[in-house]
Formats: sequence, structure tokens, C-alpha cells
Amino acid sequence: MTRIRGSARPAGLFLLLAFLAGALPAAFGQSQKSFQVANAKELLKAIGPNRILVLKKGDYKLATAYDVTSDYVSWNEAEDGSKELALSNLENLTIRGADGVRLVSESGESYLLGIYGGSGISIDNVAFVRQVADDVEVSAGTVYVEGVKKLLLDRCSFLGRSGYPLELWECEGVTLKRARIENAESGALYAGYTKDLELSASNIRDNQGYPLVYLEESESIRIVGTTFDANSGGNFVELYAEEGYVEEVGFSDCVFRNNEFEYFLGTEIFPFTDACTFEGNSFGEDWAENSVGAYAGDEGYGEDEGPAYYVHYEQGFAFSYPWDWELDSEGEGSERLALYASTEDVLALYAKVMPVPAKVDPAKQGKKLFADAYAAWVKLLKDEAGLAVAAKPEGEPYEAGGFWNADYRGTATRAEGQKAALRVRFFVSKGSIQAFAILAADEASLEPDTTADFILGSIETAPEE
Repeated sequence: MTRIRGSARPAGLFLLLAFLAGALPAAFGQSQKSFQVANAKELLKAIGPNRILVLKKGDYKLATAYDVTSDYVSWNEAEDGSKELALSNLENLTIRGADGVRLVSESGESYLLGIYGGSGISIDNVAFVRQVADDVEVSAGTVYVEGVKKLLLDRCSFLGRSGYPLELWECEGVTLKRARIENAESGALYAGYTKDLELSASNIRDNQGYPLVYLEESESIRIVGTTFDANSGGNFVELYAEEGYVEEVGFSDCVFRNNEFEYFLGTEIFPFTDACTFEGNSFGEDWAENSVGAYAGDEGYGEDEGPAYYVHYEQGFAFSYPWDWELDSEGEGSERLALYASTEDVLALYAKVMPVPAKVDPAKQGKKLFADAYAAWVKLLKDEAGLAVAAKPEGEPYEAGGFWNADYRGTATRAEGQKAALRVRFFVSKGSIQAFAILAADEASLEPDTTADFILGSIETAPEE
């Protein structure tokens, strides 16, 4: 009963999501009612939007609650008579388990859980467990998610024999962290037509994979700080895309230990591996040279392609940035830009701040002008992104890149206590003051001769159209 569709596909990001208008679903701003439950029937009866469900310790056996249905809860029947729990069109739902909470199925042919549509769904500290005898054939995966935006799975375990423990289809904005995935028989993770998935701080152990990680027509897939231990099978990872290319897919700071696969990569589309450790595997750091896919070294694989160049004609400036960073904007003529790297906790934000008042000369009155711009920018970030900024000017206003400029340095903090180091360059262009800020989890990322320093230093007058 495999449900894979189609053919055989940073700390910095919290600031990006908060800053860009409309990036967070409206549901996150709504209040949630809290319910405590102690068994499967109570759990399913409490399912609904804008709710926090707190699960007491114990096994939640799905077969005991087949008679519970609602506008949000239904059941998909398998050939053996077992049923998959299906949750549909939910907004702003949190399911939080006490230590020892297990969602249990005794079927090999039905998924434990399917989530269809909705956004703002969070499941924390829940183990998904399949309990079947050794002679029972297992054909189904564990959790299937389709058409969901903003899904968080934290401290979730996927245990027992399974197809793919987690399958994602047409999802966007998925965070999977501190996961434990063990004993799967077909692979550990599948994502199809999915964008913006981060798997972090997880342990993937003792699984078979054909392949272990399968990504189909998906992009912005970041696997960070995760350990892959004692897995085996055909190919470790496969990436499929009809156009033969995907953006930002790879592994950072991961540990590969005692894995036995025929090949690390089974396709001609290459992921990146950055700062990873390889110990006792059938593959090593030279996996690209020995993969099924043709080695693309002759075409410049892995080489620095040089900086990208962005020109904002309407606001009258241009800047350079690393070719592998991603640029987001609100469209042509946008007064907001965001720029970030998939492998670093560094984020760049641009905003048009305020017009230069009439009869004010930046060359003569720059200190007061930029102080006013800084105050307006601080208010903008507070109102639109919930960020509290505290910064001081670095030196006097100066002329560079064809503009009058002022540099500030400090910190940006969210209400939740998340903090980032900050550098911002204000500059006068097209009769307005613009702000280009760099935020980083580590202040060292903002020092001279860093990427942040390069980007800020590259800002200049836009060339003629």
C-alpha cells in the first residue's frame, strides 16, 4: 500500500518568515483552546482547529476508536480491514505528548496517520508505532501528509516495520526536528512536489532504503545536523526532477556512520554535502565521483560559480551575493527583499525606509538624517516582524558606491528570546533612505572578510537600463 506519488523526487530562517509579509498563515495569530486527553477516543473527539491537545502518557490504540468521526476526523480503509486515521483541513492545531505517548497501529496495510490540507499543524513528542508479528507483511508507510503548509514535527519517533515512515506530497514549510526513525523497510523519507523542508538534529538508524531518501520535484530541502547510522540498501539518496535540476537540496553538518549502500547517489542530479563526517560507510567524501549519476566535474560541479548580481532599477541600487544564496522579493519594484543561504544561519533583509525630507542635504546633515532613518526602520521591524532592534552607529556618515551611507551594528531579538547579531547599511538612493541589513546567529559571521561584509560592501548605484 505504498502511497508515493509520481514516477520513480537556518536559525536565520525564523527572521525571514517573520519579516516577509504574509509568510505566516493567519492561523498562527489566533488563540488556541487547550484540552487534555488520555486515550484514542478522547484524542479524536478533541481534534479541531485552534486547539492544543495535551496527551497523557500511554498507548493510543487507533483500532479502539474506529467509530469516532467528525468534520475533521475520518478513516481510510485498507484491504485487511484496518483503517488509516485521516485528519483534514485543520488550522492551528497542536498535539503535544507527555513522555511515553505512543500512537499505535497493529496493521501492516494501513498508514497510522494521514494529514490532508490545512496549515499551522504541530505534533510534539509523539511516537508512531506499528506493532505486527514478524510473519506479517508490511506494505504501508507510517505518516502521510498532503497539501499542508507550515507543519512542525518535533521529537517524534517512527518505530516498527514500515514502508516510508514519513511521506510528504505537495507540502510547503515543513520542519522535522529531533526525530528518531528506525526499522523502516523501504526508506526513511519521501518528499514529492514539496518545498522548504528542514530535517535537523535527528537520528536515522537501522533502516533499509531503496533509496533511503527520495526527493521528487522538490526544492529547498535542508538536512542539517542529523546522524545516519547503520542504514543499508540500494542508493542512499535519489533526486528526480523532469528539468534535471533542483535548488538547495543537500546535507549540512551531518554524520554518516556505518551505512552500507551500493551507491550514495542514484541519479544525475547532485545534492550538496557541507561539513559532513563520513565514518565506516560504503561511501565517503568522494561519493560524487563514485555515484550512479555521471560525475559532473567537467561541467564545474562543486566549483564556485562567482557572485550573482542583482539590480534594483526602481530603487536605484545594485549588489552582489554568493550564487548559491536564495533571493526572495515581493515582485518587480519591490520595497522588500530577503536573501539567505541554506547552509548558514545568515540572512539579509532590504527595505525602503523613508523619503529624504525636502531641503535636507545628506552630505551636510547626514548624521541627523540617518538617525531618523534608523528610528523609522526600528519601528518598521517592530510593527511588521515583531523584532526588537538595538544598534549604534559605526563611525560617521560616508560616501561610497555613489551614495551617502551610514553603518549601524547591534542585535535583533524576537519576543520568544531568539536573538541575532546585526549589521545594517543605510544609504540614500532615488530620494529615499534604504536599509540593507545582515543578521546572523553568530556575530563572527558579520566580521570583515566574511560573506556579510562582501554583500554590504558591494552595494552601489544601479547601472543604466
